[in-house]
Amino acid sequence: EISEDAPSGGLVELTIGMGGGKLTLGPGADRLVEGTVEYNIADWKPEITRSGREVRIEQSINNASFLGGKVVNDWDLRLGQTPMDLNIQAGAYEGDLDLSGLPLRSVRISDGASKATVVFNLPNPEEMDSFTYSTGASNIDLQGLLYANFREMNFKGGAGNFSLDFSGNMTHDVKVFIDGGLG
Repeated sequence: EISEDAPSGGLVELTIGMGGGKLTLGPGADRLVEGTVEYNIADWKPEITRSGREVRIEQSINNASFLGGKVVNDWDLRLGQTPMDLNIQAGAYEGDLDLSGLPLRSVRISDGASKATVVFNLPNPEEMDSFTYSTGASNIDLQGLLYANFREMNFKGGAGNFSLDFSGNMTHDVKVFIDGGLG
């Protein structure tokens, strides 16, 4: 079980760091972050650390752990309405990230070989300074990007399929930088 209150003092920096597996993320928490992490290798228990305005939920995965057997590493998390800088670091994973209506000042997603969908179906109530997505050999689907309310977006993809949907309401000028590899 994950249930973390936001540090006092305003803007929070939340980092979610996971290895391979599945990450489901969405709005709806009463606290900063709530949910569950299901894993079947004891060393994969997520560690929660707090320092000032920073909250980190991370796990260490030794690649040797993937040898043999059925691996379970499923994260199902909800975020609350505390203004935040969100940082997601993932390896080879399947992601279903619904960031609709969350108060995000910045978002940085970095992943390896993955299949992920990131959705903004409702406007971000905060103005986002930057939205950065960096991925390897992946299938990435970004939907409703103008609802993210960013000033600047940077997307960098290796090999794969990338779909960037800029639907939503544009309330100010934006800068978008796209660097795609083979896809």
